[in-house]
Amino acid sequence: RALTWEDEMGFINAIGKWVIPATFEEVQDFSNGLARVQKEGIYGFINQSGALAIPTQFAQVSNFKNGLAKAKGFGKYGLIDTTGNFVISEKYDRIELPINGLIKAKKEGKYGFLDLEENIVLPFQYKSASNFEEGVAAVREDTGYFLIDEKGERLSESYDALWYGNEGLWLMEKQGKFGVLSAS
Repeated sequence: RALTWEDEMGFINAIGKWVIPATFEEVQDFSNGLARVQKEGIYGFINQSGALAIPTQFAQVSNFKNGLAKAKGFGKYGLIDTTGNFVISEKYDRIELPINGLIKAKKEGKYGFLDLEENIVLPFQYKSASNFEEGVAAVREDTGYFLIDEKGERLSESYDALWYGNEGLWLMEKQGKFGVLSAS
């Protein structure tokens, strides 16, 4: 991708020849055969020949990953497929791309998890939630942060803070002291 002196973007090849003309305010790299573009402040996607594959119709949109992208029309967020159709409806305050088939979403100020058919797997009851890491997520309720499994079963006591470290280990803070917590 390249930027002109007129602040327009497009794509050039390895020898500097324009292969997709610089007609966009913003372009991102290709992902799943599509590149996110912005024109007149609105986002859409082009294919590798430069044709609009998904019209510029979104206020915000992420790049595609595994055939899905986060998208916000001019209301709330949902997930779209590579044809631009909402496969997870546009009714969430926040939404994340699926990880192992679970989608973290926020609705009416609370976080929960959906499956790929938009069924509620874990109800919208948490003040905050991390994505699942190795089958475990950190969530927050009034009593603090704690770990849950993909069925919503509580796996730990409450902490002041929890962060995923690596390899099934979580970093925790309780009353000013820090430690490492194994999810197993």
